[in-house]
Amino acid sequence: MIAAWLLACAGLPVATQAPPIEVVHQFAIQARGHTFAGMAAVRVDGDDYTLVAITPGGVELFNVRGDAEGSVVTAPQQDLKDVLERLPLGRDLHLIYAWSCGSAPACEVAGGRIEEAPGDDGWTRSWTGPGGPAVVTLQDGRATLDDPRRGYTLRIVGEEIRVPNP
Repeated sequence: MIAAWLLACAGLPVATQAPPIEVVHQFAIQARGHTFAGMAAVRVDGDDYTLVAITPGGVELFNVRGDAEGSVVTAPQQDLKDVLERLPLGRDLHLIYAWSCGSAPACEVAGGRIEEAPGDDGWTRSWTGPGGPAVVTLQDGRATLDDPRRGYTLRIVGEEIRVPNP
């Protein structure tokens, strides 16, 4: 009890920010009765992020760009745009690609708290903060993010995704 109080008083370390990343990965989003999947070009650089979904032939399906101030969604269909605008993709891309507590079990970033630990299915990174709770499970080559408040799941597959080795 005293140890927990001392840790709370000391504050949490700030999450480390990964170097900028630009990758092309496979993705699937399940949200509000919709499922869509394809290839995505992802860029995360500091607070800035871009997710461009593309067909195998290279045609853009939708585009989400943002920074610490907010995001802009471009999609050919209004119902798809409406679904994407409700998803905190900036938080989610940062949880998957950019934020880490390193060797600490918990840290702070972007007004929220991350807790990390090895789990049965891989490395678990839990978020509590703006945008609501979310849990990312990282396995080598795969990331699965669950957002229970929105009933939304994001799956990403790509060889650059690695289980952290703190």
